[in-house]
Amino acid sequence: MRRWLVPLLAVALLLSLTANFVGAGYALKTWRAEAAAMSFVTGALGGYSPPLRKAMRAAFVADRRALLAALRELRDARQAMRAALEARPFDAAAAETAMQTVDAKTTALQQRVHAAMLAAAKATP
Repeated sequence: MRRWLVPLLAVALLLSLTANFVGAGYALKTWRAEAAAMSFVTGALGGYSPPLRKAMRAAFVADRRALLAALRELRDARQAMRAALEARPFDAAAAETAMQTVDAKTTALQQRVHAAMLAAAKATP
């Protein structure tokens, strides 16, 4: 066996392991963020009866992709609002527009959650 082959294979293995760990870390971070968002939504259900809570959780899970997309849109709108409020020179019109966008995204998310809750309540005996 050639002398240069073993170090080359060791470097290739090290690079492969590094790439795998970075990819696994990214996937885990993304999964945790989604789990935290969904736990926030389902955590608000504590005061409802167990059958209704179960139906609401099922409705939220069924609408999971749309709920997470709405949460991401709201987060992005809040970041844009923060940037507009901290911008120098300050542009009041841009800040007001950003705030209106946050209001709209908040309302849209709230309407989606309420629609899921209403559907669950209708389906619960």
